[in-house]
Amino acid sequence: MLIILRQELADRACAAIEDTRAITLQASLGLSPAAAWMLAQMEVDRDGVDAKDFPHDDAFVKFPFLRQSPLMARLVKQIHDAIGTDSTLTENGLIRLTPLGRLRIRTAIGEPVL
Repeated sequence: MLIILRQELADRACAAIEDTRAITLQASLGLSPAAAWMLAQMEVDRDGVDAKDFPHDDAFVKFPFLRQSPLMARLVKQIHDAIGTDSTLTENGLIRLTPLGRLRIRTAIGEPVL
């Protein structure tokens, strides 16, 4: 029961954050607000996002419960379902978007692909 409540909270936790890119990703890819926000952070940080440090150090967006492995895996699964399992690369604890993942995001949103 507690895990289910945490999952529901994780899906809604980032909804209040005013991140227009995350909102666009959420609408275009059918992601939960938390998964869309995570994808937006991955898109910005080309070096990758570390689950231990995620979210970033901004006091307004600290959600330590997202660092729990099952919840992070659930967010990553949503991203994989939306843009494919080959869209991310996990290496040394960092998860980052592959060039193919970036291309699929731009295509899904309707942005020009250069």
